[in-house]
Amino acid sequence: YHRFSAEVADAAIEQADCVIVDCNLAVETLQDLAQRACDMLKPLYVAGVSEEKAMRAAAILPFIEGLFLNKREAEYFAKNVLKFGNPTKFAEMADVMQTTLVITDGDRGAYVARPGISSLTHIKPPAIEKVENYLGMGDAFIAGTVFAQTTFDLRLDQAA
Repeated sequence: YHRFSAEVADAAIEQADCVIVDCNLAVETLQDLAQRACDMLKPLYVAGVSEEKAMRAAAILPFIEGLFLNKREAEYFAKNVLKFGNPTKFAEMADVMQTTLVITDGDRGAYVARPGISSLTHIKPPAIEKVENYLGMGDAFIAGTVFAQTTFDLRLDQAA
């Protein structure tokens, strides 16, 4: 169970342009960090980590600027949290959650669903000749996308 002292959390968030958390954190910690980010007017981005852990993001949906999930996590979230009969309606998910949803789909790239927009933006993956290990690709994608958004004042679909 991860806890951060108020002093440590506030000092870190105060110096940051945004806050990125992942769902390895306990719900209470996510709620605390989300509230602190909101109080300091810092955008909050969340990474799902796994199907089960991604459900923890439901507790902080009103605070989330962008929720990054892989396709399996998004389908699981849609079915188990939002109670969707068809878990692949990602644009509808973004509307219900009122946040931008970024869904990675392996070598098919990624999709961005924005509230109020009925279509998805498809992000084509870069051409990669040979991949030795996929470990960390999702984290790198999140970091690059959030960096582009916060640095160049872009929407997440433009930054991705």
